[in-house]
Amino acid sequence: MSTLGLLFVEMRRMLVLQIRYPMDFVVGLFLFSFLFYGLLAGAEFITGAESFNQNLDGIIVGYSVWMVLYSGMNFIPSTVQGEAARGTLEAVFLSYVSVDKIFLLRSIAESLVSVLFTAIILLVLLWLTERNLSFSIAIIVPIATTVIAAIGVGFLIGGFALEYKQVGQVVVLAQYPLLFLMMTPFEKMESFIMQCSMFLPVVPSAITLRQIMISDVPFLESYYIIAIANGVVYLLLGMWAFRVFSKRVKMKGLLAGY
Repeated sequence: MSTLGLLFVEMRRMLVLQIRYPMDFVVGLFLFSFLFYGLLAGAEFITGAESFNQNLDGIIVGYSVWMVLYSGMNFIPSTVQGEAARGTLEAVFLSYVSVDKIFLLRSIAESLVSVLFTAIILLVLLWLTERNLSFSIAIIVPIATTVIAAIGVGFLIGGFALEYKQVGQVVVLAQYPLLFLMMTPFEKMESFIMQCSMFLPVVPSAITLRQIMISDVPFLESYYIIAIANGVVYLLLGMWAFRVFSKRVKMKGLLAGY
């Protein structure tokens, strides 16, 4: 089967699971919307007045990027842990399709479904907060770079999951600094801090999306190139690290362990 065919099969599987278990979708929609309101209300309570009104559009965009990032980052390690728990991880590695390709295609399919889910939550948040964002075809590139960088981070954590089996707490702890990074307006900070932020995962994509979707923020086309480079670099680094961990695990005979 071709790569495109495998991707189509994985996409169909993900969509069927969403349709077959609609309660999971509804609960997720409620929880992510409630979490956003909780974060916003808590921040305003601590700081006093409604100080986030002027930056609310950027916060909404950053929160949406974080949801896509978290989904892409979490999929591979959770899949590795699940396969190890069921005792089927060795079977995945023995497949005629390389394990890198399997996890990559599954992650892409999961991330595409996550983008659709995030788009619905974004519309709900805009309706609840009575805000408006600009939607255009230009957002496709930073969304794609967000997905591929997130998958790269997922491969890195998935490599640790191969050797140590349980990395659930690492993923849980990682989501909070990543949420901070996605919601921080680095583009409004001094030049040195902003340039350093370009090396962090997904941050260039989040900045680019804010520039495109918020009408009063000037858009710099150079961020397209930076976002693409950031996504590709993190994907390649993550896949390289995953292969290194795979070889280590095979040499130690830990692949079938749990």
